[in-house]
Amino acid sequence: MRTEDFPLRYLARITIEFTTPFFIAGKDDVSSDSMFVADANGLPTIPGSSIAGVLRHAFSDSIDEDQDKRIVSSIFGYQENDEGCGSRLSVSFGCIHDSTNKPVEGILPATGLADPVLRQSLDVLRRDHVRINHLGSADEHGKFEDFRVPAGHRFTFEMLLEGNESDQPHLNRLLSILASDSTRFGGKSRRGYGAFEVVSLKQDVFNLYTDQGYNGFTSHPVHLSIDSPMQEMVSTLEPLKSDNCVTAELKLVPKGLWFIGGGDDEDADLSPIMESRIIWDETGGRVGEPEVVVPGAAIKGVISHRVAYHHNRISGNFADNKSGEELLLLSGTNNKAVREIFGFHRSNTDGQRGRLLIDDCYIGTPDQKIVDHVSIDRFTGGARTMGGALFNEKPICDKTGFSLNITISESDSICESSRKALSLALRDMAIGLVAVGSGSGRGNGFFESENGINWSDGGKWIGAR
Repeated sequence: MRTEDFPLRYLARITIEFTTPFFIAGKDDVSSDSMFVADANGLPTIPGSSIAGVLRHAFSDSIDEDQDKRIVSSIFGYQENDEGCGSRLSVSFGCIHDSTNKPVEGILPATGLADPVLRQSLDVLRRDHVRINHLGSADEHGKFEDFRVPAGHRFTFEMLLEGNESDQPHLNRLLSILASDSTRFGGKSRRGYGAFEVVSLKQDVFNLYTDQGYNGFTSHPVHLSIDSPMQEMVSTLEPLKSDNCVTAELKLVPKGLWFIGGGDDEDADLSPIMESRIIWDETGGRVGEPEVVVPGAAIKGVISHRVAYHHNRISGNFADNKSGEELLLLSGTNNKAVREIFGFHRSNTDGQRGRLLIDDCYIGTPDQKIVDHVSIDRFTGGARTMGGALFNEKPICDKTGFSLNITISESDSICESSRKALSLALRDMAIGLVAVGSGSGRGNGFFESENGINWSDGGKWIGAR
């Protein structure tokens, strides 16, 4: 690669804000199975390699088969036996912002970690999960917990593309990928994590063969904490539009009490999950009050089971005269529709990532009430106080509800029967046939969507007329 062939330097400084928790795995910790990647201060950071990997994968997917795939190798580099070339795209680490909305670089003094926003980023949140099997109980090895950095934190990083005039559309595509609804950073993105939005974009192009371009490039501040003189362009940023991606939106209004358990409330044995996130305004960032969270994983599990049910019904696979082993082959990731939509993993060489994305949803502090429960002893007629038979819960009694946004990527890879099963599963949720959250056997968790399901393509993908 000769410098005279690529005299231009496309430079972009991007600031993103995570709208859901995120997790980029680092080294193991004695207190958990894995911890986030941290900088020298122990603060969360985003490796440049993670950002570049996401961009490369999405960039490659966005190019049609009849287009020249060598563009990807030219920009991101490649290695094939003795041949190869380095990447023309350089991506810096993402630096976390403090409460003054400034990226943190270098070793902080001891007082630096007293910053409330930075201190909150170190309080790794734990969330319990349970995988339900086809019998409606916890699956073997399906009870686990994961760890993530709270939502709301901001990070700034830079991208530098060495190129020429023909690379301007490629840079625009890279930036559009960052603004896409389906782009996520970190792991467990199909569990509701890693969603973000671009809050600032400054960019410029420098020609190193001109005095103005050379002087402008060499005088640009190296430190991310120093304001860049480049022009703010976030208002012109357009998300990458793909015909291979469809979305569905439901405004779910509860028909009664509901909550998704896993919270820690001293007033009740069972309570909703409540978490704090970072709130930003003109003065900087602050740690918000705890809010009720609707985890994307909880919604995904409900839809997954209902998709398996409808796909088996459509395919004529009923439980009559089938053994337990035969039923197991029709449920979970053994079900064709579940594999196509939600992904599966059998080995390092056999698997498919999920194509359905549901983000965590924060709904503020809706009204709650304490409901007492007791199991009656059938012999004495009195309360059974042993084994947790006397307990209370704190469900949500507010009728506000929440909006459920679902994104289906790689939509053309999902067959017609699987699309039909997903459509029917969402319809069942919208008309109150499927419960969400804890206590469905007690009448909790039933919703309805008065406006039905709003598909981004008007329902063409699911075959609606």
